[in-house]
Amino acid sequence: MADSPKLRPEISVLRKFIPLNEWRREQLELLANTVEVVVAESGKTLIQLGTSDKQSYYLISGRVLLTAADGKTKVLDSAEGYIVHPLSQLLPRKFRVTCLSNVEYLCIANHLIYETVASQAPTDMPDGYEVGEAVQMAGGGISNHLIKQLEQDLQLDRLRLPSLPEVASKLGYAIQDESSDANTIARIIQSDPAITAKIVKAANSAFYGSMSPVESCSKAVVRLGLRVTHNLVVNYTMRDLFQAKSALLNNRMHNLWKHSIRVAAICYVLAKRFKKFNPDEAMSIGLLHDIGVAAILNNAASHPELASDPVAVDQAIKQLRAPFGSRILKSWRFADQFITAATEAENWMREDDGPANYCDLLIVAQLHSFVGTSDAMSTPALNQVPAMPRLNLGELTPDLSLAILAAAQEQIEETEALLTL
Repeated sequence: MADSPKLRPEISVLRKFIPLNEWRREQLELLANTVEVVVAESGKTLIQLGTSDKQSYYLISGRVLLTAADGKTKVLDSAEGYIVHPLSQLLPRKFRVTCLSNVEYLCIANHLIYETVASQAPTDMPDGYEVGEAVQMAGGGISNHLIKQLEQDLQLDRLRLPSLPEVASKLGYAIQDESSDANTIARIIQSDPAITAKIVKAANSAFYGSMSPVESCSKAVVRLGLRVTHNLVVNYTMRDLFQAKSALLNNRMHNLWKHSIRVAAICYVLAKRFKKFNPDEAMSIGLLHDIGVAAILNNAASHPELASDPVAVDQAIKQLRAPFGSRILKSWRFADQFITAATEAENWMREDDGPANYCDLLIVAQLHSFVGTSDAMSTPALNQVPAMPRLNLGELTPDLSLAILAAAQEQIEETEALLTL
């Protein structure tokens, strides 16, 4: 029996699936008028192993069997909880999906999903993004009003955007000067005694130390190398930028800093294990990916009605984290990989025709950081994001990936300790 259309999906049904749960109502209504709920009988194969039809299949009701190339199987039953992610999303398909009962499902063209997700996550890439467009996607009431105000302030340079601390800024210029040596770099660092102490401690830490401890800043720079020293100085100066100027936002800022450290540590571990990226640069990218959020929280303190409204704060972060982060990192003269990572850090279904990059690594690190938290319920599974196959990490599966991180927990803790010296 051939599949037959049954009815148009309800908005409430569409809202349960990722990433449709992030769409505005009018977008969901348009989709509901485009797709149909389809019924398939028990025994029907919905997805063939190894195919690449670029459709997303969402299970509404019933039971399906997933069979991998090695014969391993898994049963998904909608009666045991809503299946929020598409079935066997990675291309080519990693599973054959067979109906174990009569099922209801949706089949949605991927380009419809990707285009809508992209429209809801503006990236503020060089010269191409108009900040004012984001306000069209904001909610009503207080969120809409305050997001519009913050956008206008950003356009008119009226916002309090953080400046790169002086020692980090001077160090960046010195390292670009080929005539700079360890003594030159050390003199700049020593203008800040607190940073000097941290650099010496880092050089003697489990990460970089040896049997013979170093006691001077210049010797610490020699041991670490110029690039690592610069990354560490930037990392250490970031802590002061994650300080809320409002008691109402202190807890949010504290949690943001903890998240940034955790993601930075996982970025370091993944980069070091798979040797495709510079671990220290990966750590810095992880630490800085939410700098736009920190700036939004501090600017929200100027609007008490926003600071006291968690929903409004969440909406402001969702709409403005990308343009804020991009503006800050551009003003600090950071490389493109930092800017791309900050603007697309939560574009989970991000596609890119080029080679794997730091943004792919950051996305995978963030999803690992969400494991065991409520955020894991509203984000895609590791095996469903394009970043995973793009990284080409061999036979790495989500389960094996988590096992690697569990085995590397001591190293993650050391990385976190390094960033909190």
